[in-house]
Amino acid sequence: MNDLYINVGSEKCCLFVKMSTFLVGALDRRPLLYYAVEEALECAGIGHYGIGILAFSQLLNLFNRDTPSSRHIVAHELLRQRPTEQMFEETVEAFKIAASEQSDHECGKHGSIADYHQSVLRDWNEFIKEHHKT
Repeated sequence: MNDLYINVGSEKCCLFVKMSTFLVGALDRRPLLYYAVEEALECAGIGHYGIGILAFSQLLNLFNRDTPSSRHIVAHELLRQRPTEQMFEETVEAFKIAASEQSDHECGKHGSIADYHQSVLRDWNEFIKEHHKT
């Protein structure tokens, strides 16, 4: 297994991305982003893309990526221009790329891919246990 994908969202929604220690840590520090992803995916499913653009832009910012122009449109031009599915998909794709690059970077620095994946899974399971008490 060369890649480790984990569902960001919840049992209601799926968005599989390459997981990294950095991403798990970022979600652990900002657990509401995890739920924002869920809401973003649900809203996109019914044709409302603004919250998704905002949520995924925030995640991109965690990776020190430039804020997508679509986020500025949603935040500042919402009354003039409605967010589109294309804007949403481009923002999600940019997040997936950032997550993949981070995962690849961390994996490349680690001695063993299997040990790295085991470490990330352990962090992920701790995150889920801590933030999804039911």
